Amino acid sequence: PDSNHTNTATGRCNHPNHQPGFSKYSRMWLLQSFCSSLVESHWEVNEGIMYDTLTVASSPPSALLLERGEVAVVVLRSPSAVRAVLAHCRLHPSVLVVCGGANTADAARDAGLAIAGVASSPSATAVAGEVARVLWQMSQT
Repeated sequence: PDSNHTNTATGRCNHPNHQPGFSKYSRMWLLQSFCSSLVESHWEVNEGIMYDTLTVASSPPSALLLERGEVAVVVLRSPSAVRAVLAHCRLHPSVLVVCGGANTADAARDAGLAIAGVASSPSATAVAGEVARVLWQMSQT
């Protein structure tokens, strides 16, 4: 498999005696012969890129904003996001870094970033809560 992205297959069995359900399999374990077997057993197999960790080739406009300190907070939700941001800019010292979980925080620290906050998980709710906490704390100083 291509290590730059994760493929998944989702399955839904159309056999009349099958109980409804939903399954996900990583492509690392899902061989083409297995896909064929699923299709032969009345499964509908759909495959596609769910997440891509490649850094974009050209620098996005937001990179200049981060370098100039024109944003208050940058949210990094994965170690690949840490690498992508640092590939395109040097963060202005005034930009606060909020990480979406411990793994991302470890990657950010390893890259030399100062971290203002770490969400309890990479979920949208946890990250939004941590950003709000960091911004509120910043407003109190």
